[in-house]
Amino acid sequence: MNLSRASRFILCLVLSSLLVMGCSNKQEEASNKREEEDRFIPQKEEINKKNCFAAYKALKRIEAMVESGVTFQEYSRAVSAAKLEFNLIKESSMMAKKLKEVFDYYQKAKDLWMAKRKYDATDTGGPEVAKQLRIVKKLFPEKKIFHYRSGWANVDVERAMQLLWAKAFQLLKKYEIELPH
Repeated sequence: MNLSRASRFILCLVLSSLLVMGCSNKQEEASNKREEEDRFIPQKEEINKKNCFAAYKALKRIEAMVESGVTFQEYSRAVSAAKLEFNLIKESSMMAKKLKEVFDYYQKAKDLWMAKRKYDATDTGGPEVAKQLRIVKKLFPEKKIFHYRSGWANVDVERAMQLLWAKAFQLLKKYEIELPH
């Protein structure tokens, strides 16, 4: 096919304009997407702040329960409820990491208490209790929790749980002043 010079020029102009329009549309779409993301970032941060505050309140509930006396079932439910709140938090925020640190102490106390209950009920949970006590001992190497040669006793479990709770209380008090209100 033999096109005249003018026809080829017009064809080049049409193809160029189509190409420019396609690029322009892609740039506009990318720009719109960035604007949409920018609009949602503050909303996401606000949601994360609210979720952090809900997790904080769940931790404060556990603290209040422990201070006033609590059964294992109540404690277990409260720790599970707090875990649900933590599942909603974006882990990358500094406050989420700090609150999670507090939660981990409560969770370790729950694990220890659960192992102790299993031992009391079946007389077979001794190794699990000893394992949980060793975990606590690593967290508090300066504290005498139990003597490895003689095994462990109920006093050791109670002392270990008190240490875990005291550390959680201490950290929560330290971090609560940093919470956005």
